[in-house]
Amino acid sequence: MIVIQYCRLAWNYLFSRPDKTKLLLRGLPYNAEPDQSLECGYGDHRRHISRLEWRNQMNRFMEMLPSANEEVLDRVVNHIQLLLSHHQMDQPEVEKDLVRVIYDKAVGDPANSHLYVRLCQKLMESHIDWSLDFNFIGRLFQLVVEEFNRPYVLILRTWYLVPEDIDPLRSNKTNIVKLMAAIFKRKIPRVPDEWITDCVNCLIQRQAANLDNSTQELFLFLKTISESDHDCKNLFPSQQNTAILPCIEALKRANRK
Repeated sequence: MIVIQYCRLAWNYLFSRPDKTKLLLRGLPYNAEPDQSLECGYGDHRRHISRLEWRNQMNRFMEMLPSANEEVLDRVVNHIQLLLSHHQMDQPEVEKDLVRVIYDKAVGDPANSHLYVRLCQKLMESHIDWSLDFNFIGRLFQLVVEEFNRPYVLILRTWYLVPEDIDPLRSNKTNIVKLMAAIFKRKIPRVPDEWITDCVNCLIQRQAANLDNSTQELFLFLKTISESDHDCKNLFPSQQNTAILPCIEALKRANRK
């Protein structure tokens, strides 16, 4: 009976969150496409190996970023441009892999979020001939939103309560929040101002509902988006009114409670 009751509590905790606290960005599909980065059809073993090799090369380039300057970033962009046409794979597939690699690295290394975002900006401004329907930054934000909306995982070290593929570290949303703020701060092309408003509103709703770590998330978003950085352009006044001021007011209300 104790185990059954524990299962019910875990289920309610994972799936009873109010929908209004989910992040929805206007003009962006609710769910990202399933990531098929390392899957391939039957009889296609050679392509599978090539794709794995391509991703390994991408990961090696990403390891250069924590100590990167503009020259190193330009070199990484040039390498990526060459790799996009390597192994004779379909370009839309390797473009998805590229976004996934950058996303995974940025989330796993929040102290250097600004460098990964700078890389994204350089890729968007480069002469890379992207696929016709490929939206680099939209794809990146789809992954961000999907992870942000993922419920916190109640880790119970028993095989019948926790699937083997659940990573306890992926319940930490603060890394995602910092990445979102870093993207907004740099004003990368194809990131609408409405997305800033949507993210701020969601963070404030989470904080008002007193959800896990919501005040910390709101403070981190405000800190990241407002701290000075000579490489980043300042937010437009309209963006400051829709992003910075609401965060400050929400934090003030929290402190008065």
